[in-house]
Amino acid sequence: MHDSVLCNVTRCKRNIAQHPACTICGAPEEDTLHMIRDCCVARRVWNRLGTSKHMRNFFQGNLQTGLMRNLYNNTQEKAEIWKTYFSLTCWWIWRWRNCQVLGRGQDIPYNVGAFLKNGLRGANYIAWKPQTHGWYIRNTYGTPKGSPGPSGGGGIIRDTNGIFVSAFTTNFGMGMTFKAEMKAVIQGLRMAKELISKLEVQSDNQAVVQGLQ
Repeated sequence: MHDSVLCNVTRCKRNIAQHPACTICGAPEEDTLHMIRDCCVARRVWNRLGTSKHMRNFFQGNLQTGLMRNLYNNTQEKAEIWKTYFSLTCWWIWRWRNCQVLGRGQDIPYNVGAFLKNGLRGANYIAWKPQTHGWYIRNTYGTPKGSPGPSGGGGIIRDTNGIFVSAFTTNFGMGMTFKAEMKAVIQGLRMAKELISKLEVQSDNQAVVQGLQ
């Protein structure tokens, strides 16, 4: 865990800030945990989202304990849904905090609880899922650095049990995101053709999925 978010504690360590205090609530140190959980602003967000329903000790423990508890706890009800809620809420808290510090408070929704619940309700959980016996799964990813920009991609093939079969990485030259994603799919199919006969292609890019149908 790098803990390299540019909070005031980190900025002081890098000599780009003079004081580690929180400029919002006045706490003596604004570290990562303070920003995403312990600051009064962050606490209001979590309370409106209903964290007490998921775990009584949500506001206890250090950064690593809190992240592990929320991201790797499979014992609570609807664990996978909560992991998504937790991750996206952390990101929104970070964004709204920047808006407030940079004088863009008008970008923060009036009712953050309703905003999060309405937005997260439509979130889809994406994860690797095993196929039936005898089938293999191929996942690929392609992306450019810029739009357009130099692009590359890679892919991996796994069997029914998730065991590694083969993988690749390659450069695609200049291009956009869709082009890089499609090239990764094509490269992955070429690789799979030489190895297996039953293959399911998975992608997190909706445009690519629609293009293949």
